[in-house]
Amino acid sequence: MMKRAGYKAHVAAAVESVASNGGQIMPPVMGATAFVMAQFLGITYAEVAIAAFVPAILYYLALFVQIDLEAGKTGISRIPREQLPSIVRVLIKGWVYIIPMAAIVYTLFIMNLNAAKSGFYAAAIALMVIPFRRDLRFDFRKFLSIFESSGRAMLELVVINAVAGLVIGILTLTGLAFVFTMFVERLGQDNMLLILVLTGIVALILGMGMPTTAVYVIVGLTLAPALVKLGIVPIAAHMFVFYWAMLSLITPPICVAAYAGAALAGTNPMRTGYECMRLGILGYLVPFIFVFDPLLLLKGSPLAVILAVTTAFVGTIAIGIGMVGYFVRPMGWIKRLLLILGGTGLLIPPGGAIAYSWTINLVGGAAACGIVLYEWHSRRNSAEPAGAVVFSQTGANKKV
Repeated sequence: MMKRAGYKAHVAAAVESVASNGGQIMPPVMGATAFVMAQFLGITYAEVAIAAFVPAILYYLALFVQIDLEAGKTGISRIPREQLPSIVRVLIKGWVYIIPMAAIVYTLFIMNLNAAKSGFYAAAIALMVIPFRRDLRFDFRKFLSIFESSGRAMLELVVINAVAGLVIGILTLTGLAFVFTMFVERLGQDNMLLILVLTGIVALILGMGMPTTAVYVIVGLTLAPALVKLGIVPIAAHMFVFYWAMLSLITPPICVAAYAGAALAGTNPMRTGYECMRLGILGYLVPFIFVFDPLLLLKGSPLAVILAVTTAFVGTIAIGIGMVGYFVRPMGWIKRLLLILGGTGLLIPPGGAIAYSWTINLVGGAAACGIVLYEWHSRRNSAEPAGAVVFSQTGANKKV
């Protein structure tokens, strides 16, 4: 569909890969790793989901901004109104999917049940509402198919846990886990940023070709506790290794999600992988921010959290514009670099735990907003030649 609309094949593949991979960090359901994290930290799943909410929104906001500006850059127009589906018909047809999802959210967040019980109740409710859709009703053959697919999924989880258990056993028996912890503790006291970079690299290497849950179990038991000993908030430390374990699926050279997306779009996997890194840029930046200052994890006073989230949203948009190199017209590398740096400065919560946060935030905001306003003003004052690119009703641009 994206290719038919006009997107290049590797861009369409990267959008698919980045968007689907981000489902692991997007509340309310998230991925299996979030449930394991709740067990490790001894907190409810709802607390994990609430902490993950703002970083996940920023991840998808950066993705959306880049996709929209990519449409303007390549001259892709909006879908004709007559081709848009009716929202009423969509809701009438898809209400049976909403009810089980709502049941999961209710049992996890309101009743505070564990994941197993929530899944059981949601499955029972799904079995009750499915017969109301004629095309979804199942006979004995479909019932056996459900059991088969569930069994296959269980086998995959068993293998993942078995491999993770072997690795954990090796780390424990050889003492390598304690070496990791000691190394992090000693080096982290001198240079916290360096140890975070090394931790992220370890998670990426371990995650090459492995499911996120297995990687998180290994890194969460070895490196996350060491980060906590250095004074990092426990949920921030575990969320950091969780993010970098997830990013291994879209980071070359062993970018499994990018390979899958490239196969669907019929394009080069490596080119797709590098495009994934561009589209998923916030996934690489945000973990460092909430480790140093957990305001983006909604840990702090309401006023400080609101201010931090607001500046982070503006910074995310600025980074997205800089990565694409297009706003209302193409931009050069200097402006793009200033936008990315300025947007990164805006990600730092003002008045938080990071030194000179107000100064960094104000300088970053001035640089990013200044360039955006200059581009907008210059575009409006310039003559509109025939065949120019103009802003469309959807926020994308098109040739007229």
